[in-house]
Amino acid sequence: MKDNLPLSMNRSKKIDLKLILFSITILFSADLLALETNLSDFKINGFGTLGLTKSSDKDLGFREMVSQKGIFDEYDWGQNSDLGIQANYYVTDKLDFAIQLLAKQRSENSFDKTIQWAYLNYKISPNIALKLGRVGVGSFLMSDYRYVGFTHLWAHLPTEFYGGHPVTAVDGMDLVFKQSLFDGLLSTRFWLGQAKYDFYSTETSEVNLEKLFGASITWENDTWNLRITYSQTTADIENNTIQPLEQALQQSSLARWPAAANFTDLTIDDKMIRYYAAGVSYDNADWLIQSELGIVNADSLLTSGRVSAYLSVGRKLGSVTPFIVGSWTESTDDRLIMPAPAVGAYIPLQQTSQYVFNQFYAAQHTFSLGARWDVQPKVALKAQWDKTWVEEYGSLLLNTANGAIAEKRQIDVFSLSVDFIF
Repeated sequence: MKDNLPLSMNRSKKIDLKLILFSITILFSADLLALETNLSDFKINGFGTLGLTKSSDKDLGFREMVSQKGIFDEYDWGQNSDLGIQANYYVTDKLDFAIQLLAKQRSENSFDKTIQWAYLNYKISPNIALKLGRVGVGSFLMSDYRYVGFTHLWAHLPTEFYGGHPVTAVDGMDLVFKQSLFDGLLSTRFWLGQAKYDFYSTETSEVNLEKLFGASITWENDTWNLRITYSQTTADIENNTIQPLEQALQQSSLARWPAAANFTDLTIDDKMIRYYAAGVSYDNADWLIQSELGIVNADSLLTSGRVSAYLSVGRKLGSVTPFIVGSWTESTDDRLIMPAPAVGAYIPLQQTSQYVFNQFYAAQHTFSLGARWDVQPKVALKAQWDKTWVEEYGSLLLNTANGAIAEKRQIDVFSLSVDFIF
């Protein structure tokens, strides 16, 4: 479980997101316009995606983020569909309020999770701004537009890089310093606060992140965007199913299985998690190239760390942009192996421990091929095919029906989407 939401639906009380998005697409597809409010200081804008996804495997479920349930061998309209509304009220030239609500499918729903951003923004000077409330984080190139599908080249973000980081906002503060540098703009950003996200396997566990601090430095001009990031936090997991296993291993180590003592510090509760990332994008009249690299380090035996990266290359051909993407993720340490006990009574505990160890190992890579067609200034159609290779037990970012699979697997995922802004 590692470190980055949207009105989702329980299966028993499911709002038909497809109908909402379809209706909005019809209303705005001819010419999507910003909503006029007759109040010059009050503005409303929005965005949405209507997406169809088909996965090929009945045992490995594709998902964009670890907070979602997977798509197995089926067609799905929910996972890659969303609808967002943002309202801004400008009190003065220096002070404004903003709130963003996002409807998106997830494993569990609450109104609190619907609130993506809600903050007060104060411009201390022309180059310094302070936000207080629920504010965004600057960990990635796509952080500020993560759910605005229209701003992405792809039908979905690279899963190997973004899938393990569901956190998009913190309850706290965000401070930005901006200044001109060469022919571009240099931004230094700090954020501080707390956050939470869901991790779904067979049930949902809520991960609370405390003492979350992050910093990023970004330089950008009309062609280039360069960013480096560092963040750190401590975690606390509700419904933590690892703690009972730790206790059982501790008791066994004091009895007749001393080797179990080597595996009694598994959970990430109250452990420091550090994240390092770097990204670059290049966008000119013909080419769109983007790449990011991220490293997670955690002071935990079970989830010690992971490295992720992707490279995307697109070629602009008028209103159509074909693209290819290569993405990759792998745990920094080998999968934990639980030694067999000398006493047969501990074999069930050894098997249970190994089953849990297998769930927290990541090793997969994906090749993607697709195209984006800008049919209107504010409407884009996308099609994408992903081929994913998963190593033995390497399915941490996927959703497995019966635990990690002890063999190499390949899955195909096909995505079609309509993205729009208004």
